[in-house]
Order: sequence, then C-alpha cells, then structure tokens
Amino acid sequence: VDVVGQASAISSPKYTEPLRNVPQTITVIPRSVIEEQGAITLRDVLRNVPGLTIAAGEGGAPAGDNLTLRGFSARNDVFIDGVRDLSPQARDPFNLEQVEVVKGPASAYNGRGSTGGTINLVSKAPTINPLYGFTFNLGTDRTKRFTGDINAPLERLGLGKRTSFRLAVLAHESEVAGRDVVENQRWGVAPSLAFGLSTLTRLTLSYFKLKQDNISDYGIPWVPATNRALAAFRDKPAPVPRETFYGLKSRDFEKLGSDLATIKFERDFGDSLTPRNQSRYGRSTRDSIATPPRFASDDSTAINRYREGQSFGTHVDNAIRQVTGTPHRVRTDLSATLFLSPPDEYDGGDLQIEDTYGLHSIKLPAGHLLLYPSTSLHCVRPVTRGERIASFFWIQSMVRDDGQRALLFDLDMAIQRIDQDVPDHSSTVQLTGVYHNLLRRWADV
Repeated sequence: VDVVGQASAISSPKYTEPLRNVPQTITVIPRSVIEEQGAITLRDVLRNVPGLTIAAGEGGAPAGDNLTLRGFSARNDVFIDGVRDLSPQARDPFNLEQVEVVKGPASAYNGRGSTGGTINLVSKAPTINPLYGFTFNLGTDRTKRFTGDINAPLERLGLGKRTSFRLAVLAHESEVAGRDVVENQRWGVAPSLAFGLSTLTRLTLSYFKLKQDNISDYGIPWVPATNRALAAFRDKPAPVPRETFYGLKSRDFEKLGSDLATIKFERDFGDSLTPRNQSRYGRSTRDSIATPPRFASDDSTAINRYREGQSFGTHVDNAIRQVTGTPHRVRTDLSATLFLSPPDEYDGGDLQIEDTYGLHSIKLPAGHLLLYPSTSLHCVRPVTRGERIASFFWIQSMVRDDGQRALLFDLDMAIQRIDQDVPDHSSTVQLTGVYHNLLRRWADV
C-alpha cells in the first residue's frame, strides 16, 4: 500500500478491510497533497503515482485524460465516487477530496476492463464541521486561477444539526508554457447537500458542472520513419521550434462540458449491514476542430541547403512537375517554401518575390511556411553567413488563376467574419451562395 500524505482509508465500501490488509497495490493521494502540489489538472495529480504514465493521442484516441496503468490503457477505467466515468474529458481537481489508484486486475470489484488497474476520483462532500478555503494563483503565461471551497452546517436554518451544505467553485484561464496561440479557459461549480450526517440514515444530493473553452493543440510534427528528406530525424520530432503552432488560430477550438447529478442514500443496520444506493445522471459533450501537424508524402518535396556565397537566380517555376517515383504529374499553381533554419543562424538568403504589388523580401522563422503563386518571378539572395535550409514543393489548385484564388479567399474570410460578428445573418447564406457559384465557374475537378 502506497499512501501519499496522511490518508489512511480508501473511500470505496467494496473494500471492507483496512488498506494494510488489502492484497493489492493502492496509492491514495489526499486533498492536502493536491493543494500543496498546486495541481491544476488530474494529470498533475497522477504524476505522484508510480507505474502510471500519461499519453497524448497515441492510437487515435480522442483528446482528454489518456492514462496508462502498468502498460494497459486506463482511459475507460476512471471512476467518480465508485461510478465509471466514460467521458473523454480533461478533468480538473478543484472538487476532489482524494484520488485512489488501485493497480492490477480488479474486475471483481469494478466490472469489465481494469486490466492494469482503476482510478477512483473521490468528490468533496458535506461534513459536520464548518470549512472555508480559497486559493488565487497568478503565474507565467497569463495564468489566473481561483478556487473556493465552503462547507456550512445548516442548523441555523432549521434543518437540523446533521444537515450541511458544501460548495466548490473554479475559474481558470491560462496560456501554455512554451507554446504559441494555445490557451485554456474553464469554470466549474459543485454544490452538494447532505442530510443525517453521522446518523444511521444518510442522504446526499450533489451536482457537478465543468465547462471548458480551449484551443486544440497537437504539438509539433513527428518525422515518419519513411521520410527521406529529413532522414536524420526519422522517428523523431521535426527540427522546428517547440513553440510553433501548426493549427489554424481562427478555426481550431475545443469545447468540453460535463454535468453530473448524483443521489446517494445509505442506511446502517448494525455494524455489518449497510444497504446503499447511488444513482447518477450524467451528460458529457466534446466539440472540437484540430489540425494535426502531419507530414505528407515526401516524394514531391525537396530540401535545399545554401551555404555562404550560394544563391538561386530569378526564375519562374516550371509549369509541370513529375511526382517522383510515380507516373503522375502535377501542375504547379502554388509554390511553397518551408523555412527550416532559424533566421539568426544565417545572413542573407532572403526569398525575393516579384508580383503586381512590387518586390517582397521574405525571411521567416524556422517552421513557418510561405505560399505564393508559381507564376511569380522569385529568387534566393546570396547567403553571406551561416547555412540556410528550406523545404520546397508545389501544389496543384482546383482554381488555376491567382487572381481568382485571391478573390475566393477574401470572400471566404469575409463570410467567416460576418458569421462570427452577426451569427445567423441572412447575408451569410447569400454570400456563401455567391462563393460556391464562383467556384463552379472557375474550378477544375
């Protein structure tokens, strides 16, 4: 038995013996440890547990608390007060009294699954004694967090000495250290009312609500084992800055919601018999759009390296390109340059593009990509110091003409802004119709 802190009992009534007599490895993390640690997610709390690992999205699992116990997935073996919780949520510990991790097969106690073990989240419940606790945290990356925990006996309201009310609240807002764009916002409330505390008959009514509004983040690209252009980084993270966000700031989002209403009734008949009923209604929602930073096939991708004194003269890209290793060809409507070297590691090497608006000189941070019409004149200026590494490739568009593409893009952006500023406005439908009618005229399919 591994007890972190001073807790000496497990909440589940299915364990009738003291912890020291239970033939399993059990880790109990009490509220005191959670508060001293300053944990702001369930994953922070579970870092106290040996043998438990925290995964990301391996295996195509949806976002949320993706946990592994003794090598087996435990994402479906999370319980709240002894009742299985299947929701794909990113849980917050603001309403937790303690966390209990039972390792090893436990289907006799907890039903199907639980091969590696189970994780039981014990919610805060009313007690006889008054309790008031508040925390306010300020941190880096615009972290602001407030939690409140109030337990108040209701004797003065004429509800008896054994009736008590407890309320836990949460407000949290933060960015993510070392990541651009990504942010998390959530709020929660958990009221509970108990009757008959420390008597033979007990009734507890509780409600839990947690709402989250985040920006989805799938991290930086992972170089596939088959990638030839970045052979030195196969099966490793791509050589790009960790903070680079590869999603779409104006589109990607993650909205999570969790509502739980619970009624718990207990009646003691002596020291050895306690009938117990716990009924729960729960509703969990997850609505999100994410942009995974995946590598496309590198057959049509090339890497160039410019050292001191090297450059590439003014030119227009070839209209047709052969896709390496295939009989297919691609029409080069759009050219793409992905900068792989940090700009402070070399001087010169600017990408210069000439279009109807004049001459543009571009030098972007590593991991940033530039799209430009393949019909434009462009060149790479001489490198005067260091080494410039970039990837370049071409895209065939359904709309060949650059002016038509620009018009469709501007129209699409305007439609999205109108929809955000004035939801469900009739002009949004009309402009969307214009957009698709133009696409019908111009698109090659």
